[in-house]
Amino acid sequence: MFKPHFCPNPECHFHAYQNNQRSVKWYSKDGFYSSRLYGKVQRYKCKYCKVRFSEQTFNIDYHVKKKVSYKAIFNGIAATSSISDLSRKEKVSPHTIINRERRLAAQAMYIHSILLSTITIQEPIVCDGFQSVVQNFYFPNNINIAIGKRTQFFYSLSYAQIKRAGNLSDQQVEKKEHYESVSNIDPKAVEKSFSELISSIIEIMKESDKSELTLFTDRKQAYVAAIRNNLKLRTLIEAEKFQHTRISSKEPRTIKNPLFSVNYMDRQFRKDLSEHVVKSICFGRNVNNQLERMVIYRFYHNFIKSYRVRGNNKYTHSDMAGIPSKLSSYYIKHFFRERFFPSRIKILSVDQKILKRIYPTPLLDNSNLKKQETSKKDTKIA
Repeated sequence: MFKPHFCPNPECHFHAYQNNQRSVKWYSKDGFYSSRLYGKVQRYKCKYCKVRFSEQTFNIDYHVKKKVSYKAIFNGIAATSSISDLSRKEKVSPHTIINRERRLAAQAMYIHSILLSTITIQEPIVCDGFQSVVQNFYFPNNINIAIGKRTQFFYSLSYAQIKRAGNLSDQQVEKKEHYESVSNIDPKAVEKSFSELISSIIEIMKESDKSELTLFTDRKQAYVAAIRNNLKLRTLIEAEKFQHTRISSKEPRTIKNPLFSVNYMDRQFRKDLSEHVVKSICFGRNVNNQLERMVIYRFYHNFIKSYRVRGNNKYTHSDMAGIPSKLSSYYIKHFFRERFFPSRIKILSVDQKILKRIYPTPLLDNSNLKKQETSKKDTKIA
């Protein structure tokens, strides 16, 4: 029989209520309501803040009108299925798939943050930028990732929109200049994004009570500038508890390469996520949706996928990182059905930006482009 473990109202005293504190009866039953999807649903009322809620408030399927298999979507994302492909298989609209992906992404970020607080980082961190595109090839982006050197555990990621580079024809240069004129692309986006990534690593270190950091990157100058200007990292640098090793990106991408962990993740993204496949015709259409799929894949990589596929390896990357297997199994069991509340969980600052969907998408969330389109319409009317 279902029993609410806490009040869903973030401002209520019993919102932070723990499962083992059962001496106070803080809620009462408050009748029922009928749902076409779930039938008769029990309602409850908090005795202290007077907020009403139901059993469905604590379900990942709160406020939905149709059941869709979360496991099918989760497995599809990790198996190169696009939104259109998943919508055809599940016989729902693409918007429904995007909605369910958003819920899975939130679940993945909450559980990732909960389990990160249980470990101590005992390995160097390898960082690099994974380059992809959004909308079209004129809008490349750089997703900075932080991976454990020994465990290949995917700790964190951050995002930067960048300008297209390389040899272009005159027609392509003209088109590139047009897109850049209507887009606010920060020339220091990679530096700022990498600084955010470093700050997130320090957040994890504080949770794990670790005082030293060893970082491996390639020789990109933006990384050096980000490390030099990062205020949170300055304390470790002054205490001589920070070491930065730079490796040439032209070195062979073998397992002996110190950057193997990020090279390995690069290959996994290209292989498993449809919008990142080399020469793919499947582009990410929205930056926030793209990052949500990335954090879902991070959850799959860390807690589901085997550390090594060959040899019947039963360990996951989270096991290698020191996360108790019983604890990760508990949260994996609740991943597809129990709703986690952000007000009860401290998540990484970079994940909060993804959760709040604050990243603008080129050609969609661009004020300059909207102004140009408005001026064109006004001209036509005139």
